[in-house]
Amino acid sequence: MWLSAGRGRPGSVVTGRPRDLRQLEATAEQGREAFALDADLPVVLAFGGSQGAQSINRACVAAFGGKDAGFQLVHVCGPRNEAQVRAELTARGERFERYRLVPYTHRLAAAMAAADLVVGRSGGSVAELTALGKPAILVPYPHATADHQRKNAREMVAAGAALLVDDAELDGDLLARLVADLLGDPARLAAMATASAALGRPEAALRVADQIEDVLTTTRGREAR
Repeated sequence: MWLSAGRGRPGSVVTGRPRDLRQLEATAEQGREAFALDADLPVVLAFGGSQGAQSINRACVAAFGGKDAGFQLVHVCGPRNEAQVRAELTARGERFERYRLVPYTHRLAAAMAAADLVVGRSGGSVAELTALGKPAILVPYPHATADHQRKNAREMVAAGAALLVDDAELDGDLLARLVADLLGDPARLAAMATASAALGRPEAALRVADQIEDVLTTTRGREAR
């Protein structure tokens, strides 16, 4: 589990999940350039992991396909799902002007940096969410090992950084309402962003390295006796 694994165990140290510096240093400007986004419109990022998530895909299509929602959507749907999702959006009259449908991207951190709100699963990506200080609507994968995604999401919710929606309950109407409510309340969104940043551990890699160095130093000291 991302936040609380190891808590309460003797000798344990919670470091956070190490991330690539390119992810931690991603900027909104890089995201807008990479996805051709208008700097004057809010941005919502929706994704379900590298392979996409059917529930999130269906909800995004139903909530935003063929509609002018007043913001830009970057929807990472998964390579296997692109043709179907694009066909469903086209059938709804989507012109893909503010709806950026992406099968997969190596620039997810940049998209996240540009986003005012993120809709996604709550696995390892929550480390990036909090490192970048992003508010989120989290939809835990219901079959994750030890239900760790729900535990991650609950930690975020408890801190005021996210909303949690059960996978089985997610649909277009609910997603459209939640996104509209949050984007329509800048003060609440800003408070969620602040709470998310407070949970972030961007220094995780350095803390892991420090712990390794401490162990090695202690071991060498014992061997020298």
